[in-house]
Amino acid sequence: MNGHTGFVGGCGPVRFGNGSVGVVDSMSCRSMSFCSGLKRSRVTNVLVNSENNDLVFCGSAKRRVSLLSMSASDTGKGGGTADGEDEFDENAPFTEPGMRVEDVVFMETSQTGNEMTSTELPKGRISELPLFPLGLVLYPGAQLPLHIFEMRYRRMFNVIRESDSMFGVVMYDSEKKRMANIGCSALCTKFQPLEDGRILVVNEGKERFRIIRIVKDSPYITALVEYFHDDTPDEDPVPTGVAVWDSLQEVLRLSNKLYSRGLKLSDNLTSLVPTLERTGGQGSEERFRNAEKFSFGVSSILDMPVLQQQLLLQTKSLNLRLAKQKQLLDLAKQQLAAQISIKAALDKKE
Repeated sequence: MNGHTGFVGGCGPVRFGNGSVGVVDSMSCRSMSFCSGLKRSRVTNVLVNSENNDLVFCGSAKRRVSLLSMSASDTGKGGGTADGEDEFDENAPFTEPGMRVEDVVFMETSQTGNEMTSTELPKGRISELPLFPLGLVLYPGAQLPLHIFEMRYRRMFNVIRESDSMFGVVMYDSEKKRMANIGCSALCTKFQPLEDGRILVVNEGKERFRIIRIVKDSPYITALVEYFHDDTPDEDPVPTGVAVWDSLQEVLRLSNKLYSRGLKLSDNLTSLVPTLERTGGQGSEERFRNAEKFSFGVSSILDMPVLQQQLLLQTKSLNLRLAKQKQLLDLAKQQLAAQISIKAALDKKE
């Protein structure tokens, strides 16, 4: 694959002409529409500078127990992350067959030209798509700002801008030197060229796809991909979705209590919540698709290792994805409740 690794560069704030800000980092880059603030990178903490609202990088990040990393709703009070959070076993919910890190499906390095990635015949819609391998996972509905400086990707974005503005984001594992077989298409919604040729872009995740074969790998990778959705579940996903929402709200409440913050979930995510009242008049297919969108919205704000993020992307089981989210959130509730108890006991001693 000609060493296609981590093609995002630059450290510090990226400010667009209209004053909006995107986040870039040499290894990871995420800014999700489902948070009222920002999703912290796995590689660096991102804090909001309350004086000028720029984003600043502030050292290496620990794994966060709260699983939520959103800026304070009032940036005048500061925001971002709190120190002193303990680590916990993030692999606990990912131990069953099909949902272990070793179950992430990767491309084989020899899969170029006419070689298919599997013997499975395509069943869904197929298209040719330029690919952008990154050290992150993009979900449908999520926002992804990028700073493009490599010449081949400048070319790629200029090419897609003249057509449908679509490309694919695939997770690249720098240790395995391979990219995942499952990715997410993205629509470039904001394009700002700089005087020196670099480009600032904002992209929105659209649909998942699997790579059928690599068409070419120079100057950038182009692949034939098949789009897919979750399989229709045997059981109604709404009750599990409601349980995930309840756990998410409780985690947020406990996190706000522990760290004296005023975080809130965005209206975008709230509008997707599959409540029993909201879905009562919907048909089964509509209920299913809305719950699928909700599950990706939740995945976008869960803070976990990138391979676990990829497992939530690649699974075609909506109920399994929701169940894993419920387990992760329940773990976070336990840890936060324990920390609140310890903090209360220490405060009494003082």
